Amino acid sequence: MSVDATQRLSTNRPGEARSTTSMAGKPATPAQVDGDTPVPERYGRVQAALVESLLALPTFAERLSYLLDRQSDIYTRDGTVVIDPAVIERDADQLARHTPSNAFIAEWVQFHSGTTFSRSAMSQLRTGRRPTPRTAIANALADFWRIDPRLLDPTVPAERFAEATAADDTDITPNDLDSVDSRTWELMNEIGFQGVRPREVSTVFSATTEEQKLAFLDVLEGIAKHQRETKPTAD
Repeated sequence: MSVDATQRLSTNRPGEARSTTSMAGKPATPAQVDGDTPVPERYGRVQAALVESLLALPTFAERLSYLLDRQSDIYTRDGTVVIDPAVIERDADQLARHTPSNAFIAEWVQFHSGTTFSRSAMSQLRTGRRPTPRTAIANALADFWRIDPRLLDPTVPAERFAEATAADDTDITPNDLDSVDSRTWELMNEIGFQGVRPREVSTVFSATTEEQKLAFLDVLEGIAKHQRETKPTAD
């Protein structure tokens, strides 16, 4: 595993065009090859659309190319990887977007599969010079892009994914929440809760009284205010 794996990711600041040039000399993102995948989570309906797109491609090479070209963007804020789709949707103009290099993805897959895998090997898979990868590699590739490993096997019938391609009507966005729940979700993300979805806030607080919700909101407001007041300022 290379010590400069974090350097082989291109980056852009909000408002800039996506770059494909890696940043030599300093990490572009805190994503690590031995950490969880930095690829964002997806709403159910977005995941279903991805499944349909992959099933429409007849070869492994085409499916891998689709993932590399269209599903590899990752996002950071103040050096922290952001994977919550609701936060990415809400704060898009405040996040930096990064594109992992093939070398970074290959090293991530190698670490998580426990099997030798190089950028060259991935290139051969992408171009079809290698028909399919070993199971451990396929599983790690699927983990990186947060998909079912069977989607990388074109021999698996599309009917097996009927449930996965059904749109998730239970997905909600921050705009679907009432004002108290929406503010609660915003503050939970601001003070450091990880991966809290709008739907989870709505579900958890559906059984509470308005007074209880407002009391919890007051606690969050106090924590957020304290963090803002004590946050170091840049010189």
